[in-house]
Amino acid sequence: MDRLLVVEIAVPGVERKYRRWDRRYGGPRSAADDLIAGSGSDDDEFVAESGCGAQFRVDIGSDAAAGGRIERAYVDNPHRSRKPRISNELQVKLCSSPREQLAESAAALHMPRMAGQRLLASIHDVAPRFESHVERLLDMLVPYAEDRLALLVVPNHWGGSPIVPRSPFASKLRGWAEAGLEIFVHGFYHRDDRVHERALTRFQARWMTAGEGEFLGLPRDQARKRIERGRDMIESITGHPVAGFVAPAWLYGRGAREALQDCRIAIAESHFRVWSPISGAILSHSPVITWASRTAVRRTSSILAAAALRRLPMRDLRIGVHPGDCGSPQILKSIESSFRIAIQTRQCARYSDLLTI
Repeated sequence: MDRLLVVEIAVPGVERKYRRWDRRYGGPRSAADDLIAGSGSDDDEFVAESGCGAQFRVDIGSDAAAGGRIERAYVDNPHRSRKPRISNELQVKLCSSPREQLAESAAALHMPRMAGQRLLASIHDVAPRFESHVERLLDMLVPYAEDRLALLVVPNHWGGSPIVPRSPFASKLRGWAEAGLEIFVHGFYHRDDRVHERALTRFQARWMTAGEGEFLGLPRDQARKRIERGRDMIESITGHPVAGFVAPAWLYGRGAREALQDCRIAIAESHFRVWSPISGAILSHSPVITWASRTAVRRTSSILAAAALRRLPMRDLRIGVHPGDCGSPQILKSIESSFRIAIQTRQCARYSDLLTI
């Protein structure tokens, strides 16, 4: 039977009557605060206080609409009376509306626990304007991953942060490459300047990223030129070939996928898979754990998602961190917990290792 995992997080909207005072922090706290605090612990215990209505649900099974069996796990106060959900609660389901992404996520979650489980880790948005943040993330992750880290480099972030040859940042980038870190091209500007005609593409551009899906709507020729230009710039600075290409926000349009083949890119990745554009082979079916820091709602849902995903019994687990994560102590705690838990059962690997299997 085809099986699919759906994670649903229900966190009630913060109302004054649902709040309580927390003396440790000198301010009101909500059920979401409880869940975030619990998700950062190594044992992944979620604690919700009676009356707050916080709920964390995991469904594992076939599609409920098809009448298949559903296995559910609720983490909530078992003594609280079951009342109808309040109208302003937040519900987050970890699934994607595009059909191909849903199929990829299902394939990733079918894989049983097996020997040789791997952890693939990456730091996104490596650019001069985020230099201090990138160094902070390296300091945090190197003790876990050592030199098995991928750096996703943006040649000219938003058109205002170019990597200048022989600059201090260029020297650091070359040093990281010489130390063995994998270098990926991560778009060119990391900014989406296209007008999207299709409704689905407009939805992805607006809601799945803050205007940063650069390669979502690019035609083939423009995508190819940006990939080649970014690759040439980075390779001239590092003196090493790039390991591959990752589109900003993991969003690819048809033109981008075709351009990857034209450019003979060895490795690319999306939200749910890693593949070789040269051969078309799928190298890994696996979700990527990442965090969203733009709003409190996104922070809450991404921290809870990380706590759920990092223990899934899959062959590969990918973790991608961003400079913006450094602005949230809660996200940093979740990142460190995710790495600490993952390396207990997984071996850190390079993306290029996938090509030799």
